[in-house]
Amino acid sequence: MSHKFESGVVANQQAWHGLAVVHIEADSGKLYAEEALEKSGLDWRVVKERVERKGVPIAGKFYTVRESDDSVLGIVGSTYEPVQNRDGFKFLDSLVDSGQVEIETAMSLREGRRVVILARRPDNVLIAGEELVPYLCFTNAHDGSGSVQMFATPVRVVCQNTLTMALQGVTNRYRMRHTAGVYVKLEEARKALGISFTYTDEIARLGEWMAETSISD
Repeated sequence: MSHKFESGVVANQQAWHGLAVVHIEADSGKLYAEEALEKSGLDWRVVKERVERKGVPIAGKFYTVRESDDSVLGIVGSTYEPVQNRDGFKFLDSLVDSGQVEIETAMSLREGRRVVILARRPDNVLIAGEELVPYLCFTNAHDGSGSVQMFATPVRVVCQNTLTMALQGVTNRYRMRHTAGVYVKLEEARKALGISFTYTDEIARLGEWMAETSISD
């Protein structure tokens, strides 16, 4: 399996590939946005630069470039608006009105082309005496291959494969295109998703109902 992992941080439990920085809550406290941004290696910006051939700009084509090492992440159109990694962390923080979201994992995949931030809600969902950890996943493609996405998932995303797993079958998903209004849409997503985590609350309700329902052979 190709994990396509470049850099990242995980809370308490190392990822299967063993490549992430591990933040131990018992030593350093809970993992919040600012520290996760630094420990994950995501404290870099993406800028647009014109695509040129033999010194002549190609109309409507731009490189997305990682400023920290000048690496080209992709080619996009003129309307594409980069969403910075820092804004992803800020967006997750803004979802909680009563306190900070705890970051579970944050990572750069495919050499920075894909960024994932996974947050956990303050309380776990209990189904028939067993805990379900509800996560909220923010993922962003810096190469122009996809939109900004936010969705609820029970999957602990630590690599490209687990991200794919989390995305499969998701219905409670919010997508935002990389255009000039993307930051307005992020605010709309905040209102739509809220802190209620309706998706996982409904799983808990149905799970309890199923656990308590007897059926014959």
